[in-house]
Amino acid sequence: MNAILARLEAVEAQLRALQREVEELRALAGAAEPEPEPEPEPAPPAYEYVPPAPRAPRPRRPRPTINAADLMSARTLASAGGVVTLLGVVLLFVLAVNRGWIGPVERVAFGAVASAVAVALGFVVRSRYGQYHSALAAVGAGIGGGYATLLAAVVLYDLVPQPVALAIAAAIAAVGVVISLLWNAQLVAALGLVGATLAPAAVALDSGLSVGGVAFAAFVFAGTAVVAIERGWRPLLIAGVVASLPQAAALAGSEPDSVGGALGVTLGFAALYLAAGLATQLRSGRPDRPAAALVLLSATLSFASAAALLEGTAENAALLAIAGVYSLLTAAIFARDRELAAVVAVAALTLGAFALANVLDGPSLVAVWSAEAAGLAWLAGRVRDLRYTVGALAYLALAAGHALFLDAPGDRLYTEHPDPAAGIPALVAALLAAVLVAGASRRWQEEEGRLAWLAAIRAPLAAGLVWGAAVFGAYTAALGLVELVGDFDWGHLGVIALWAVAGAVILVLGGRLGRVDLLLGGALWLGAVTVQVVLFALPTLEHPARGWATLALAVPALAAGYLVELLEPRSVVAGILPPLSAILGAVAAVELAPSGDPTGYSLLGAAAAYGVLTAPVFVRSRLLATQLWAIAVAFALAASVLLLDGTALAAAWAGAAAGLALLAYLFREGRFQLAALGYAALALGYAVVVLAPPNELFVANADPANGAPAVFLAAVAALAVALLAGPVRLLTLDELDARLRATQGSLRTGAAWTAGLTAFYGLSLTVLGIVAWLGGADLDTEFQRGHTTVSSVWGAIGLVLLYLGLRYDWRAFRPAGFGLFAVSLAKIFLFDLSQLSSIARAVSFLAVGALLLTAGFFYQRLSRA
Repeated sequence: MNAILARLEAVEAQLRALQREVEELRALAGAAEPEPEPEPEPAPPAYEYVPPAPRAPRPRRPRPTINAADLMSARTLASAGGVVTLLGVVLLFVLAVNRGWIGPVERVAFGAVASAVAVALGFVVRSRYGQYHSALAAVGAGIGGGYATLLAAVVLYDLVPQPVALAIAAAIAAVGVVISLLWNAQLVAALGLVGATLAPAAVALDSGLSVGGVAFAAFVFAGTAVVAIERGWRPLLIAGVVASLPQAAALAGSEPDSVGGALGVTLGFAALYLAAGLATQLRSGRPDRPAAALVLLSATLSFASAAALLEGTAENAALLAIAGVYSLLTAAIFARDRELAAVVAVAALTLGAFALANVLDGPSLVAVWSAEAAGLAWLAGRVRDLRYTVGALAYLALAAGHALFLDAPGDRLYTEHPDPAAGIPALVAALLAAVLVAGASRRWQEEEGRLAWLAAIRAPLAAGLVWGAAVFGAYTAALGLVELVGDFDWGHLGVIALWAVAGAVILVLGGRLGRVDLLLGGALWLGAVTVQVVLFALPTLEHPARGWATLALAVPALAAGYLVELLEPRSVVAGILPPLSAILGAVAAVELAPSGDPTGYSLLGAAAAYGVLTAPVFVRSRLLATQLWAIAVAFALAASVLLLDGTALAAAWAGAAAGLALLAYLFREGRFQLAALGYAALALGYAVVVLAPPNELFVANADPANGAPAVFLAAVAALAVALLAGPVRLLTLDELDARLRATQGSLRTGAAWTAGLTAFYGLSLTVLGIVAWLGGADLDTEFQRGHTTVSSVWGAIGLVLLYLGLRYDWRAFRPAGFGLFAVSLAKIFLFDLSQLSSIARAVSFLAVGALLLTAGFFYQRLSRA
């Protein structure tokens, strides 16, 4: 056995000698080819900004893999042995305590001896056989056991004063750090330091968590962080955080005997996490996610501990102080490492937001948040780092949300409130912040990086912020106006008028500057005001405020459409606004009609207004002019229905048809003919269907000619359309014009025949009426005499038409004469023969027959000629 050990020692000595020779050769090779030192670059002046160098792509770290060989290794066995040994000592220690075998002094002595023996054994094994894993595990277990023993002596038995215990704890931690660094042994640190960090938690299971115990854990974590950062042992650092964080969090959430001590310990942990994050980031020299997580973790722990352990003024002061510390730290490290400064700035901004929310309230909080947003937006452009824009937009969102949902919610405007203007300062602060952030966005620049997209959209983002500020301004003005007026209904009338005028101004500016965004924004603005009128003003406001509110929107909408069409011809927005204003104007006319006064006069006034507005733009904008006079015609139609009745209404419609036909002739505008035809059709239909229906001609009645004037007026309207229709004079600017021009001949002929037939019908009714009026017999007798006369008149008219057609070669009159003879024959056979008396029908047949004979004579004579 001794021979085998001797041979193993000889082999180990040879390996060490070979290792030393290889290291010496490497050192000589490095010294033979020294790298040239770079020439120092001149430092830039303090006032000049130096853009950061482009970041090199971060190399991907291979993910560690664990296989069966790793699990079945000496390291695994040694680690397991160290952990089991440490647990065995603890279990034996607990057993001895529970059985009462030993007292407090003996217990502490036993733990100290066991820990010292473990460390000594580890040193002996390493010195004799080399850096075996079992030796490292024994030393780590001994360090952890010593720390647990010291903790028990202080927390459980009060055998060691706390100042002395802290010194001893620092010494134990220092020993663990030194051994780990000298031996380059992560296993020693993992078992000794992390195990010692968990010792207060183990003690807390029996006697509860104490300030002193967690303070010991803080000392050990400090040592763990030093070793992990120095050697780059990331798993060790993460294990230390995982072992210590629950204890710190539990202490902050408990009710300790010493609030100051608990706060000091938790803030100490936060400082350690912050220092570990900063050191990790500075050592790596590139963005490091664990480092950023540690910084944010430290901020969260410090803020949560202060909020949980303090109250009132002390809490507010502590929160502001913590936020200030992180802000100062951001400024201190900004020049050295902007990546790290950005991470700390995120923590500072978050802490500042919560701290200010805890200290301030209402408009003052919104003002501070708004100032933060504006400052960060300016800083982002000044240092060309768009990460600060994220904070600016976050603060702006907080300020706007607080102002809109807490300081000045919608119920301040849409329900009666004793103080609707209370939230105006908050709204103004958010408004100014949006404008300042939008202005600062012009200097946001970044060509590469994760936030380059933010620089690319700065223009639309700025436009959105300006529009948001405009909305806040409108809301602010509305609240102030309601407060100033003092009456809910009339205050809202002023609000709608103000908002409508603002939307109209935006639209006109868009048309004047040729800005599509302003045109679209103004249209959406007026659309929102329209929704407000329809969904709020009309159902909520009282009469007559709701009528004036509708008119307050109709007039700016009309003015905006009028001016925009002149500035930006054929704009879609301008095409929508005049009809919208017409609808709103009609509602206003109905609402504002005085009691006892017909609404028709209001509509007639609106028609006159739209008609007057048509004249100045008739030549410049055909689309707008068409919209305006069409609206005027529609309003006039509605007014006539409300104001007139009977023959007067038919006369108004016939006159309108004739007037529109004249306008079509004078201005060569065929679309006037469409309106003229519409009015003529209304006049004819009203006369024939309502005032003088066909039963007036074929059923005995006392006054058959009552509707005849309306029928004659309809005939005059059709005749005016026929006479003024002309295929040469019409404008031909679009497809509709071309179709109207092509149909002028048909329109002229159709209107003329309509006029003749209508006049013929009116003449028949007139004849019946005259006969009834002149005669003195009973109603039935006079009705039969009248129809005999009507048959004679029909035949006479047919004779005249046939004669004129033959004598002057008016070809249209010839078929008209024959047609009228045919109608006369049909009448005497179908109606007179069955409905009239024997004498009356005989007279009808004789009269019509004589006229037919006369017509035959003239036809033959004039045809030969």
